[in-house]
Amino acid sequence: MDQHIKLETLIEKLKTAPQGVLDRVMGYFEGLMEKEAKDGFVLTDEHKEYLKRQEKVPLKNYIDAFEMIQNVERKHGL
Repeated sequence: MDQHIKLETLIEKLKTAPQGVLDRVMGYFEGLMEKEAKDGFVLTDEHKEYLKRQEKVPLKNYIDAFEMIQNVERKHGL
């Protein structure tokens, strides 16, 4: 795969992309373009909203990381 993407190629792909993809691409692009904060990173407004929503998710909806890895290993025979 060519590592140098032409702007025209990117534009053509984005023309038919679903809105959700465009939103994520824009968030990623804005994150790349923003200047770094003192501590080395800046969250986009989209990321801040996502984190705020995550605070309201009940703990019972989360899975332990070790348990998740075991589930993936079992599922894929690793």
